[in-house]
Amino acid sequence: MKINYPNPSINHTSQKKTINRSHGMLFESALNSSNEFYRNKNLAFIYKKPTPIQIVKVDYPIRSKARITEAYYKTPSTTDYNGIYKEKYIDYEAKETEHLTFSFKFISDHQIKHLLKIN
Repeated sequence: MKINYPNPSINHTSQKKTINRSHGMLFESALNSSNEFYRNKNLAFIYKKPTPIQIVKVDYPIRSKARITEAYYKTPSTTDYNGIYKEKYIDYEAKETEHLTFSFKFISDHQIKHLLKIN
């Protein structure tokens, strides 16, 4: 079966500083696009997990324009994505680097503990 995977374009013509700031967002956007593609093809059902926050203050000019004006992280988030592929549970943390190697020091202790429990 031939599958045409999504090919998110990354504009490398911007200045390097701008690319560095938005590089992680481009990676996350590509992951989200890929996961949507897999869901649409009924190949996998993988979703980005929201970071749990505690809402402290909301501005209500009118109900349809309610806006969170103050919040903080409730608990440390576990991992970025989870779901099902071929009857197997998937749970992963998405990290990006500009180097050929990756240091696991960028994965938090609570995330490692979570992944060990999942394993």
